[in-house]
Amino acid sequence: LFKSHVIHCDETPFKMTGEKEEDDPKSKDYMWVYHASGNSRGHPVYLYEYDNGSRAAVVAEKYLNGYRGVLVTDGYESYHTLSRKKPDDLKVAGCWVHNKRKVHEIVAAAGNSRSLTPGQKIAKEAENRIQAIFHTDNMYKDASAEERLANRQQSVKPLVDAYFAWVKETAARPDLDRSSALSRALN
Repeated sequence: LFKSHVIHCDETPFKMTGEKEEDDPKSKDYMWVYHASGNSRGHPVYLYEYDNGSRAAVVAEKYLNGYRGVLVTDGYESYHTLSRKKPDDLKVAGCWVHNKRKVHEIVAAAGNSRSLTPGQKIAKEAENRIQAIFHTDNMYKDASAEERLANRQQSVKPLVDAYFAWVKETAARPDLDRSSALSRALN
């Protein structure tokens, strides 16, 4: 796992019966999941870390001690805290799927209504842009590593750069409610 340049990290909630508190036999616990996709030198790795159900940052910090690379995460602040402690070793990258899910939830709130609110229209634009990034990247999913890299540099990177420029511009709009789900998704 630690040989991989990129590790995907997530903490997943679940109910553990009778493990923690007797007065709350179905308390919410967390399983930390680490994943490295593998490459030509090895197989994919999935590791499930359980530390008495804790979601505390120290769990990831302890496990990732000594790792150097990129952590792809859902935005949970503990990963960013860890990255700030070790800026030369760890970089945090947001997960596209988590971001797409957040904006999709905003669009889906319209239900069967044909008209979207201004915020839902912005979320729909974000969703469309992310989908275009996915589509352009997936066109080369069966290509060689060199061809995927060339596609990402030539075709995907301009879409990603345009997305982030659009997000920064949109997030800075004075009419955007900073406490809204849309603002959180853009951030």
